[in-house]
Amino acid sequence: KDLFIDETLNIKNPNEIERQIQELNVKIKELQENNFFLKNNKDLQSLSQISKNLIELDQTIKKTQEEIFLNQEQKDILEIFENFWKFEALINQLKDTINKFLEKIKLKSNFQIILDENKELFINVDFARTSKQNINFEALTTPETIFFIITFYISIHILKNSELIIFSNLFLPNQYNKRGSIFRTIKKIIPLFQTDKTLSNFKLIFILSNLEMKKEIRDVKLINIDKR
Repeated sequence: KDLFIDETLNIKNPNEIERQIQELNVKIKELQENNFFLKNNKDLQSLSQISKNLIELDQTIKKTQEEIFLNQEQKDILEIFENFWKFEALINQLKDTINKFLEKIKLKSNFQIILDENKELFINVDFARTSKQNINFEALTTPETIFFIITFYISIHILKNSELIIFSNLFLPNQYNKRGSIFRTIKKIIPLFQTDKTLSNFKLIFILSNLEMKKEIRDVKLINIDKR
């Protein structure tokens, strides 16, 4: 299977090969007609042999054209791999975006796509501190976990190109709905949206319920909504 896939991926479209051969034939013909660029008859003979070889190659391709085309099963296999590569690229984009934020707390995430024994795909996430210490999600401190959850949510919307990103503490599980950690997270990530050109077009709105902001956060407009 692996050998078949490698060989298949390197096959060019027959139409593309024919087009390239035709272009070469035209160039060779032009050179033959304008012998100013040719030093002697030996050069002409070499070009004639090259032209002959190209014509033979062209005829061979036409004869075996049906064999070069992929059947439906082969196309399905290639499509699966192409979709996987697209998914992998998306996961890497998500990781890179999240890590922009995690640098603020000296943390780095790593996403791995894993195929388990039941042939099901899942994403494994682990982390590394600047001390090179590798840890899993459960080993994060509560402030780190809250920071990751909020930035993970924001990063997904950045990948979706949502210019207006709305986050609420009501999205958080009760054990992570901590006032101090939430406001520290907001305070740390806001400057990135001003200094990083890839983030400057996004706007953030935080809807916070039953959380009092004891200290103002720079460049954050606060609107209080009272219950009536």
